[in-house]
Amino acid sequence: MFRLEDRQLHILTGLLCGASIVLFCMFGMGKSPQTRFRGELSGMQDFSEAWVCTYEPKNADPLQENKDGDRMVVDVVSAPAVIPVKAGKEGTVVTLTHKAPEIGNDPIYLTLETEKQKLRVLADQNLIYTSEETDDNMSAFHIIPIAPQYRNAVITIELTGQTEEDMEIGTIRAGNYGAVLIQAFLDNGIFLIAGILLGSISIFLLMIWIFTKNIWRQKRLLLYNCLEGVFLGSIFLAESSLVQVIVNWNYGLYFVKACLVMIAVMLHLMVMRCFINKKRVLFFIDVGILLYGIFYISMMVLQGFSLLELDQVYLVARVMYVAGVFLYTLMLAVAVYGYGQRMARPVLAANGILVISMAAWLVLPFLKGYSDWRTYVLTGGVLLYMILSWIYGLKNMIYMRPKKKRVSINEETIRKQVIEQLNPNLLFASFQTLQNLIKNGSATSVKMIYYISVYIRGNLKALEQRGEIIAFDEEFEHIMAYLQLQKTRNHKLDFALECKEKAFKVPRHSLEPLVENAVKHGIAGNDNKGNVVFRTYQRQEGYAIQIIDDGIGFDKHILKKESPTALLNLFSLLETSCQAKTEVISREGNGTVVTIILPMLENDLLDSLEEEGSR
Repeated sequence: MFRLEDRQLHILTGLLCGASIVLFCMFGMGKSPQTRFRGELSGMQDFSEAWVCTYEPKNADPLQENKDGDRMVVDVVSAPAVIPVKAGKEGTVVTLTHKAPEIGNDPIYLTLETEKQKLRVLADQNLIYTSEETDDNMSAFHIIPIAPQYRNAVITIELTGQTEEDMEIGTIRAGNYGAVLIQAFLDNGIFLIAGILLGSISIFLLMIWIFTKNIWRQKRLLLYNCLEGVFLGSIFLAESSLVQVIVNWNYGLYFVKACLVMIAVMLHLMVMRCFINKKRVLFFIDVGILLYGIFYISMMVLQGFSLLELDQVYLVARVMYVAGVFLYTLMLAVAVYGYGQRMARPVLAANGILVISMAAWLVLPFLKGYSDWRTYVLTGGVLLYMILSWIYGLKNMIYMRPKKKRVSINEETIRKQVIEQLNPNLLFASFQTLQNLIKNGSATSVKMIYYISVYIRGNLKALEQRGEIIAFDEEFEHIMAYLQLQKTRNHKLDFALECKEKAFKVPRHSLEPLVENAVKHGIAGNDNKGNVVFRTYQRQEGYAIQIIDDGIGFDKHILKKESPTALLNLFSLLETSCQAKTEVISREGNGTVVTIILPMLENDLLDSLEEEGSR
């Protein structure tokens, strides 16, 4: 089944970043803004009162037409205001006039925010400001310079291109450039603060990531979290009015924001991908990532050739980010509660906070008196999401496999352990059974030879590489060979193998001795008659392994560590090697149930830990 490797994901992300830079150089650099003057710091005043507004109302009376056929209305408004204009196919025109504010020896600036309207400003019929052609259909924060020569002039603001009824006019302010900066910070400085926090903390953690010596699979989650934090912080900075005023390049900021949001979506998918273990789900995620990359490049190219408006690209990018967060949070919830991937719960909680903040950001504009809370809810939700993600990424990165304790043992003990692990009694009995089968011409002898060879090979590897992390399939083959040998010798023994889950790793020779104990101590004590069930499946806690027998049972309080295949030693091996949790339920005369739980996240790291340890 199709699946992207980490290296391929990184190449794809790098290509998207490179394509963004190329497209920006091709289509953005040629649309740089005009240079504007800078004033000195002084107070900022509200200049919203008593503007004379001329417009054609949406409910114009035909009897009110003037001699030129116009149905214009002249009114006095104070911003912010909603003008009930009539929007035609080519849009409509709203004209605002007012006497210029008091001007000293330095230029003074008017500030006005528009929603997709074109803007022209005149002073005594002299054009002093016009919005860039590239700013059409984009929300913009305008800084309009009025030179000292226009002292006592009449200022006329023309707004055109309104395609919907009811034009909204925001607050108009006047002041020198320094005051404009202060006011811009006061408008939505929370974006600036959140952007700086996200960027600085992410960069600091990236430095820790660089200097931490650990394996890639443990470090990758923190890397993706930090990169996502850098991009989200950059988006907040670009949304800040203060940055918009300083950069003074509306088109460039829109282009950059569209690229940042698109790549942030990709990074968010890569974070989510670290917690999805099901191959089918991974297939859909990886195909979605590829299609998303193609879609992103297509959108930006179409915009560059003016086949799409940049504000449409930015809107689609934001919609895709919100939709992606909702969708993949749902998929992560399914993985946690449907497939038992309990280790992803902290990340699911972080995404839940992000989803709630985005939902509130969408709903608050419709609640009177609460629309001003939008920025605080959104930035707070993103900050909480990133903090939880950073903490979990750090925890995952610094996870260290406990070192095995070295116990000094003498030669006699080693000799006994070697004999026990080779299990010569079973081998001698198996060879005798094989001899009888061959004499009788039984076809079962061929299978018997195979199972003997598998069992001997497994035991010899256990002598040399005991505790080595291996795929479950290899340990399962050893278990099946043992049970088949016992079944061939003892027809009163029945066993069942129910392995619903095999995609995990275990220490070598850690499960097969548990099955031997069930046969030798449980079934053998019941006149060699009984059943053994070996099964694996998934639970919320992780991968579950159970060995069940209906033998004589035992008092679990008398367990000892007298041999390497004793239960306590095997449990200790599983706990130190892969953080396993073990449980024994046994009653005398009623059989035994041994349950082992292997946490998913720790188990996924085992192969990488072994590779690192072998270097």
